[in-house]
Amino acid sequence: GNMRVLKAVPASDATEEELLKLAAVCELGGTHPIAKAIVLRAEELYGFKSSNDGYLREFIPGKGASVKLDDGSTVYCGKPGFIPAEVPDIDLSSDNFAGSVVYVSLDRRYIGGIMISDVLVDDAKDCMDTLREMHVSTMMLTGDNENAAKAIAGSVGIDSYRAGLMPDEKAGIIGDVKAGAKTKIAMVGDGINDAPALTAADVGIAIGRGTDIAIESADVVITGTSLRQVSGTVKLSRKTLRIIYENLFWAFGYNIIGIPLAAGLFSLINSSFVLSPAFASVAMSVSSILVVTNSLRLLASENRCFGKTEKTDVSCSISGGVCDIMDSGKNDGAGSDTPRCDICEDKGEQTMFTAKIKVKGMMCGNCERHVNNAIKNAFDVVSCESSFEKGETVIVSAEKLDAGKIFEVIKEEGYEPYEIVTE
Repeated sequence: GNMRVLKAVPASDATEEELLKLAAVCELGGTHPIAKAIVLRAEELYGFKSSNDGYLREFIPGKGASVKLDDGSTVYCGKPGFIPAEVPDIDLSSDNFAGSVVYVSLDRRYIGGIMISDVLVDDAKDCMDTLREMHVSTMMLTGDNENAAKAIAGSVGIDSYRAGLMPDEKAGIIGDVKAGAKTKIAMVGDGINDAPALTAADVGIAIGRGTDIAIESADVVITGTSLRQVSGTVKLSRKTLRIIYENLFWAFGYNIIGIPLAAGLFSLINSSFVLSPAFASVAMSVSSILVVTNSLRLLASENRCFGKTEKTDVSCSISGGVCDIMDSGKNDGAGSDTPRCDICEDKGEQTMFTAKIKVKGMMCGNCERHVNNAIKNAFDVVSCESSFEKGETVIVSAEKLDAGKIFEVIKEEGYEPYEIVTE
């Protein structure tokens, strides 16, 4: 789910504001959910500005991040063994805390610790229950601490877990399990830390909205973020393989009987066992129809494997139709008849501008991700949604954007914009 800052515990000679702002400066630009949670918390509480400050940052997977400031000092943010300062014990028992703690230091001066909590997605337990019903054993490999791993594994029903792992250790465990297993091993991940393990597994499954390196390392990419698609992928794969075996069985059986019959070999046994060329061609067509029809059963299996997602058709009272574009909505409150999305509520009655750009060259979800990220990094937008199937990108913003600049950003990603409509 979405990680959030549960509590900031500053050192005796520091303040919460100093702790969160230094951590945000260090984590700014990081793709890890922890980094995003820290930056968001600093923005909410202390007005931290996310801007390109030109600082040189270093992100070390599995350990932390550091940034060198203008005065020559360095901020470190990460695990106890990563920061140069001595880390005191933080009492976590009073908060019933089962998440991760990120420690911050300014050179060798300890600034404090930030408690990060990870909210489980709604369908996490459903996914694990389905996999268990399918007799799939599960193991969680995480860089989080023992308490966090134990709590999450217990709440969703994961068979076993390994905590405090580095990226190469995850890959090593996958290799060990493969060596002793009699079945295939699949790895599901979405981050940079998961990339080595995704490659080491028999089948790597990446979450579609994960990092680019995870997507490129995987064999299967599921669109969206629903874990139900993981169990659904396994279920649909098994059904696909079973139908392939069925088709092979019937095709071979049909032809083993049909070809000798059409060739007249059975007439040596009985002269009535002869098939005319006309009937032979019809029989061959029937064989193909049977195989194709059997394969089409997979289309009916989609909802049973992945679950049917119901869409709510909502409209938005704000000019620009943000809710329609975002495909999400909720009521303003009791007695309100107009469904409005979170973004509309945040923006108030401000008019939104919509730009639809026709783009050539997008061929997959990864292409969509590249374009979306480029637009979001270049402009202050409410949303950016690309579709390779439609060949277009839809941008919603509070201010009208420069069309030439949009084209330039998309071209830099290797795609060809050729038409724009602004509403």
